[in-house]
Amino acid sequence: MKKILLGVLITTLLISCSSDNQNLISQESDEIILFKPKPEPTSTPKPEPTSTPKPEPTSTPKPEPTSTPKPEPTSTPKPEPTEIVVKIIDFMFDQSDISIYKNSTITWINYDSSSHTASSLENKFDSGYLNNNQHYSFKFLDAGIYTYRCNLHPSMRGEIRVLTKDGKLIDPTPAPRPTSTPNPNRSKNDQNISPPQSSESYY
Repeated sequence: MKKILLGVLITTLLISCSSDNQNLISQESDEIILFKPKPEPTSTPKPEPTSTPKPEPTSTPKPEPTSTPKPEPTSTPKPEPTEIVVKIIDFMFDQSDISIYKNSTITWINYDSSSHTASSLENKFDSGYLNNNQHYSFKFLDAGIYTYRCNLHPSMRGEIRVLTKDGKLIDPTPAPRPTSTPNPNRSKNDQNISPPQSSESYY
C-alpha cells in the first residue's frame, strides 16, 4: 500500500515538475517573446524624382550689319586748257578725232611737200593754204563739235569736240569771237581755193 502511495506521490511530483517546467518554459518563452525587440519596418526610401534640366534655348547671335564704307568722293581736277599739235603728214591729220576743253589751242603743222588746209565745215576757222613746215593755230572758246577737212584733199577730215569744264558740249554763254586778220602768206595759185586766215585765230 505504501508503495502505491509512494508511486502516486512520485507520479504527482513528476506531473507537478513537468507542469512547472512547462510553465517555466512558457514564462521564459513569454519573456523571450516579450523582450524580443520587434524589428522596425525599414522604410525603403522613395527615389526622389530627378528633374531633367530643360536645355536653355541658345540665342543665335544675329550678324551685325556690316557697314560698307562709302567711297570718299575724289575731287576731279578741273581741266586745264591745253595746246595740241596736229601733224599733217602723208595726206592725213595724225589726230583726226580730238576732245579738248574750252580755251584750248590746236596747232596744225604741214609736214608734206604738198599744200594743205584745215578748214571748218561750219566756217568756224580756216587755215588757208599751208605749205611745207607752215603752221596754223586756233583757240577754241566755245563748246561744241567742230568738223574740218583739207579743201585741197576732201578725204582728209577731222573732228574736234570742245567740252565745258563740266564735260558738256553745249556752252550756255558763248564767248565773243574776235575778228581774224587775213593771212599774208598765200601763194598766187591759192587765191581761188580757200579764203585767207591768220596764222592764229579764236572762236
